[in-house]
Amino acid sequence: RRAMSMQCHPEFTPEYAAPEQIDGQPSGPACDWFSFGAILFEMLSGRLPFGDSARTEYAREVHERPVRWDLLPPLPRR
Repeated sequence: RRAMSMQCHPEFTPEYAAPEQIDGQPSGPACDWFSFGAILFEMLSGRLPFGDSARTEYAREVHERPVRWDLLPPLPRR
């Protein structure tokens, strides 16, 4: 059930998210290291590694991607 909710409602910050997270693929330790690197880059340089393009790209992807109704849990019957 936890995996289902993560697929339906991803919880991440696009500026620090690994590409596979944005694509909706399973995440693992590599995603954590990617995010750590993005945060470290921002701390050292004072700017985001990809600028505002990450948020813009994610927003475009969310709005253009078809809804996956098959991933939603069935409604309870009364």
